[in-house]
Amino acid sequence: MTWPYKHIKQNNTKVVVSDDSDWNTVARVMLHDSMIVLITKKHVFLWSKGWLTRTTKDRLNAASKEFNLRYRVFQKKLDWFVEYDGKVIPFEEGMKLERR
Repeated sequence: MTWPYKHIKQNNTKVVVSDDSDWNTVARVMLHDSMIVLITKKHVFLWSKGWLTRTTKDRLNAASKEFNLRYRVFQKKLDWFVEYDGKVIPFEEGMKLERR
């Protein structure tokens, strides 16, 4: 089977799609076996796991494109931010975004 995702690179990244009845989980994006994106039916949760790197940021943004989540993670100087729903907010570990 070929890699089914257009925006998410296969090396060191995997997508686990499921339907967990407790969380109503849609998908998890894993980078080096650490979950960096959790997508539920109502929310999206983001983590860097302490790795504030270009690769982590690229995978977070690729997940947004792949699943049409409409957020963008970017860096200004040394700080990370998320642009979502017309607002720019500081990136925080485990931050929760409402799905629209």
